[in-house]
Amino acid sequence: MNKRLQSSIVAMATVVMSAWCATASAETVTFVSSNPANNSTVEKIEGSIWTDWTGYDADWGLWTSKSTSSVTVKKDGAFLCNASLRNQYGGNQQAMIKLPTDYALITEPGVYTFTIAADMIRTMDAASYGMSGIEGTGNAETVITLTIPAPVVKVAFESSTPENNSTVASIDGGIWTNWTGYEPDWGLWSSKSATAVTVARNGEFLCNATLRTNQGGVQQAFIKLPTDFANITEPGTYTFTIAPDMVMKSDSEKYGMSGVEGTGNLETVITLTIPTPVEKVAFVSADPENNSTLERIDGGIWTNWSGYEADWGLWSSKSATAVTVARNGEFLCNATLRTNQGGVQQAFIKLPTDFASLTESGTYTFTIAPDMIMKSDGEKWGMSGVEGTGNIETVLTYNIEISNGVANIVSEGEAEYFTTGGVRVDAASLPAGIYIKKTAGKTVKVAVK
Repeated sequence: MNKRLQSSIVAMATVVMSAWCATASAETVTFVSSNPANNSTVEKIEGSIWTDWTGYDADWGLWTSKSTSSVTVKKDGAFLCNASLRNQYGGNQQAMIKLPTDYALITEPGVYTFTIAADMIRTMDAASYGMSGIEGTGNAETVITLTIPAPVVKVAFESSTPENNSTVASIDGGIWTNWTGYEPDWGLWSSKSATAVTVARNGEFLCNATLRTNQGGVQQAFIKLPTDFANITEPGTYTFTIAPDMVMKSDSEKYGMSGVEGTGNLETVITLTIPTPVEKVAFVSADPENNSTLERIDGGIWTNWSGYEADWGLWSSKSATAVTVARNGEFLCNATLRTNQGGVQQAFIKLPTDFASLTESGTYTFTIAPDMIMKSDGEKWGMSGVEGTGNIETVLTYNIEISNGVANIVSEGEAEYFTTGGVRVDAASLPAGIYIKKTAGKTVKVAVK
């Protein structure tokens, strides 16, 4: 045989044998893990999934197909989209599943499978400088599964009795709370912790309270105050803070004996205010003196009150019927009220012009209707009264008596005037006030305006 031909045959056989040996000994790449982890539960799938493999070329790493349908993505068994693969040179054992732009962020709940077709990932062929993979080293079909769970619905505070952020006279026994997200058949579950609820007054710890719930689809939980605080009446701002996860959806599989994990409430604060009692203005005295006997009433009556605003005094209604005047039980007329600002505690009952001087004998009553006189509201420059401070109905009574012998009294001498303390005063220059008038042995109280 020609030596040159013989050498060629030997060379060809050597190449074929080397290729066969290389193929026979080639190791297929094998899936190891992924990020996110295979068969894990995730909140979302964003952009890509990194996969790790064995069997790669130590110097060149993995080769991946450029096919746009290398990976088939399904949601709950139904086709969703295709994805491609990306690799990195330099001995890297990772391949990236790259999602297309329209599916770059997946958040919808469901079970997602990412199926890498067979032979899409191989050991890099160093002889081709990583531009191709070594035949026979390709992956088997590989499926990665990720689950995005349906969001767990937390129970959420809805309302309370007494109403949240309301003003109440007292807090008796506890507070009923209403929630959404409860189990329709089993209702709510509540923790038995003795510190489930923290109660504070004006920001300072007061006590702890417990929670109670009823099974059977009930959406209510009761905040139960301890015995020592079962009736709260002291003024202040009270907060009832329900700690997180103290109220949950009842777990029907456990017959309502526990709550469904993940459904617990957020920290919830209920605020109730017991206000400081409002002081009403109160009648103190009148000039002329209440229940006195007079010869006449001229112009009106000065009234004195307690509970007025120190800087702004009293406010009085401008109603034309603020005061009802009666004689011997029969309606006579209406009167108005006048007050002065500036810390003054007086209100003047002003008789109308036609009744400016009352001289006819009889018993007169002046009835001031409720809420006609109030503490002046300094924040409104005294232009209105402070709600809740108004007077109760107030009645002043006077008897007017006229002497039967006026003509005789005049002829028997001039009248003498004395203060209520018994000091004689000059009748010609009497300042306003109440005096004792003595004429011919008869004495009466008179008002000078």
